Amino acid sequence: MKKLFIYFSLTGNGDFVAAKMEEKGYEVRKVKEKKKASKIFFFRVFWGGFRAGLGLKGKLIDYDNNVEGYDEIVIGSPV
Repeated sequence: MKKLFIYFSLTGNGDFVAAKMEEKGYEVRKVKEKKKASKIFFFRVFWGGFRAGLGLKGKLIDYDNNVEGYDEIVIGSPV
């Protein structure tokens, strides 16, 4: 049974979860944007909300979107 964990992390907390998922037998893929987010929380949230409101999407770095052949896929995102 092939399992995949795909995640995006702003602060690095998702990396901890990814390590645990890898221990449980999941292949792990991290989604990374070309443009770095601000380290200041307020600006990161404000800019992300502004972009979402305009329907703008970030450009991803070397993202493999092929999920064929996996029996289970888990998606992780910032909350």
